Amino acid sequence: AAWPEKRGKLVSRRERDEKRLRASSLVYGEIEFASFASTLAKIRDVFGKPGAGASGAAGVMQAPFADVFYDLGSGAGRPVVAAAALHPFARCVGVELLHGLVE
Repeated sequence: AAWPEKRGKLVSRRERDEKRLRASSLVYGEIEFASFASTLAKIRDVFGKPGAGASGAAGVMQAPFADVFYDLGSGAGRPVVAAAALHPFARCVGVELLHGLVE
């Protein structure tokens, strides 16, 4: 079952305190599904087109099962699950430093 954001923040804070991890990049946060969906759509439809920016000749998110979604600092994993639901990525991978968030 999905954790409420309040629980994720509590688990994150407790483990960071226990391990004396003070980096501000370790602060727990969650995504809003609708804005995340809009962001992925914009990447696919605008910035991911072949030759757009740094997307290369093949583009990004242009062919089903061709790209891998990585979420570094994935917390409880909501972005990974959302990405898998929203786009046919070849794989969706979450990487989390705080073990308590992925137990």
